[in-house]
Amino acid sequence: MENISPAVLLEQCLNNVWNEKDAGTRESWLNRVYHERVRLYEPDREEAIEGIGAIAATVTKVMGGFPEDFRFVVQGSPSGHHGIGVARWHGESQGKVLLTGSDAIKVENGLIVEQYIFIDPAP
Repeated sequence: MENISPAVLLEQCLNNVWNEKDAGTRESWLNRVYHERVRLYEPDREEAIEGIGAIAATVTKVMGGFPEDFRFVVQGSPSGHHGIGVARWHGESQGKVLLTGSDAIKVENGLIVEQYIFIDPAP
């Protein structure tokens, strides 16, 4: 596997998976950043979303609930060490911030094996 820092991997995930509109390009990035047995944890679900296919469906569903121009924007620089990466982000449409939050990932052998999404409460 490519030796990539957790911080860079997380930024690639947000920019090239969660923001990608083209399903084929998104699938390519899903396979570049996620382990095949990845687990994704969302704040409103008890159980993990498991596997690349399930995450692909989740991205499609989540992004389908936002305007077409919606994007996640990484705030500042992600940080990471010892196989853990963390990034703050906001989601925006037409220059307006719709939500804020952060993601944390666990990386093994250059791939994300766990991802935790945190959504900030609305002001």
